[in-house]
Amino acid sequence: FELSPKKGKAATLDVINQFLKQKHSEQKQVFIIIDEAQNLTAGALEEVRMLSNLKTENQAVLQIMLVGEPEIIDKIKNSTVRRLPQRIAVHYNLTGIDRKDTGKYISFRLQQAGGPPDLFTAGAVDNIYRITRGIPRLINLLCQAALVYGYAVETRIIENKIIEQIARDKIGFGLEPQFEDSAAVVATDSKKEDGILRRLGVLEEK
Repeated sequence: FELSPKKGKAATLDVINQFLKQKHSEQKQVFIIIDEAQNLTAGALEEVRMLSNLKTENQAVLQIMLVGEPEIIDKIKNSTVRRLPQRIAVHYNLTGIDRKDTGKYISFRLQQAGGPPDLFTAGAVDNIYRITRGIPRLINLLCQAALVYGYAVETRIIENKIIEQIARDKIGFGLEPQFEDSAAVVATDSKKEDGILRRLGVLEEK
């Protein structure tokens, strides 16, 4: 279906509603998934609530999924759109995966990229899990940093010493809060900068 801003909100909602009813008659379910939902404004949340009103005589024709950081829960609860929390049928807070699944997750991502599933040693995975607490986004960032470091030193295996070096350098991969309990923390910003420049220099020479 086609939407045109020139038609106005009411006409646009009518077009959407007709489309949803058509899909419902075809026994098809329509989903809207909104990522980074914690960034939605109060006005945008009101629009989401209005979309949730679209239904047949006795059945919803649209499922809406809001995905975002934990603060999205507080944002919805404190929203000026008072009836929005009543529309939430299910909410779930994803926590970090365990050590076993962290290893499986890394191996799976490597295989999907065409790499060897055992590129990271068991010791490296142990430390990755400890630092990231099993949060997939942080696992991705730390593994990405490890691959860059591994390339710089021309190694075919990512060992724990590389993960420890990343922890020492704290090179700004979004992992700083996770390193607070690490025994290997750089004391000054100058040392941190030297570590970055040293490794970038190695890469530039390749």
